[in-house]
Amino acid sequence: KLVSALARLDVAMVVAGASHSFALTADGALYSWGAGQCGRLGHGDESKQLLPKRVDGLSSVKVVSVSGGAFHSLAADERGNVYGWGDGDGASLGLQLTQDQLEPRQYPNGLQAAR
Repeated sequence: KLVSALARLDVAMVVAGASHSFALTADGALYSWGAGQCGRLGHGDESKQLLPKRVDGLSSVKVVSVSGGAFHSLAADERGNVYGWGDGDGASLGLQLTQDQLEPRQYPNGLQAAR
């Protein structure tokens, strides 16, 4: 079924996580929806999102890739910068966190995605 919330967007890629999904537009905007536990949607909370909603924490960059895990998510921008969010206490993010990361956080120390 056509997702009407995405109908007017130039969607370049759709990616599915365990219980959440992403749509990446040709101009690098990232949208997410689904289960929000642990902040895996990147909207600043743990709410379920029934319709695609833009990930505002990445609105200042052009996202070129995204991946969804069971309770975490990762993205890379056009410059190779890597961002992670979601389950922080299970070590999935590799950010030495003790709590969930509810919004995208850029990896420190110049970690770069392969281009």
